[in-house]
Amino acid sequence: MRIKGADPARPPHPQDGRRRHAPGGRDRRGGLVCAGPPSRPAGARPRAREAPADGLAGIEGLKVEPPQTNILFVDLTGPARERSAALLDHLKQQGVAATGLYRLRFVTHLDVDQAGIDRATAAIRSFFAA
Repeated sequence: MRIKGADPARPPHPQDGRRRHAPGGRDRRGGLVCAGPPSRPAGARPRAREAPADGLAGIEGLKVEPPQTNILFVDLTGPARERSAALLDHLKQQGVAATGLYRLRFVTHLDVDQAGIDRATAAIRSFFAA
């Protein structure tokens, strides 16, 4: 048995051919590398990208970046920027998670349905209506 890169003067060891399959071997692949993308129910979230952006359009002081993924970025401008800490407190009380201070980041995970998106946009609208 000839191992590529092995020293030809050294006789082959009986387990040389199995080293890459052994724990700690040099050709170990992680399980996630070999797995396919996570499966989703068909038609479960057709508007997950656009729905939050549509709900926040037209609010004075919010500049909504068009979403490319399930992450929505909202920039606070003008007087809304000065109320950012109060907005984050209001959202936290309403059960809406957001990160940032002047550039807010909202993420619609798989477990967030349309009702959750509507609740989040209503919380933001109620803050700016007051």
